[in-house]
Amino acid sequence: MYVESVRRLEKNDRNIRSRLQVVGQKIREFCEQNYPPDDKRFGAHIKGNVYKFRISGPQVGKSGGYRLIYAIFWEKFLIVPIYVYSKAHKTDLSKKEYNKILEEFRNFLNNI
Repeated sequence: MYVESVRRLEKNDRNIRSRLQVVGQKIREFCEQNYPPDDKRFGAHIKGNVYKFRISGPQVGKSGGYRLIYAIFWEKFLIVPIYVYSKAHKTDLSKKEYNKILEEFRNFLNNI
């Protein structure tokens, strides 16, 4: 799910992978600095250990950039990207879309 969403975005932004790497490093640093899970640095809390992080896009800033849905497994400081989308193509995900993404993620984890 995540890989497909990144590939889709790469068509319009060749630097999306490097943007996502920088965000992953930031989130890892926040974990290592022992910020609490409800700290706004991790982005908007969605449900359980799942968050939504704002990423700036080319020439549009954070408000028109990208949104990364990811999970943190706190006991191991493991950060797992789940889905990324462009605000230019989708202003926000509906509750139904979030639930579908989270369900697919749970299924993925159960099959590991």
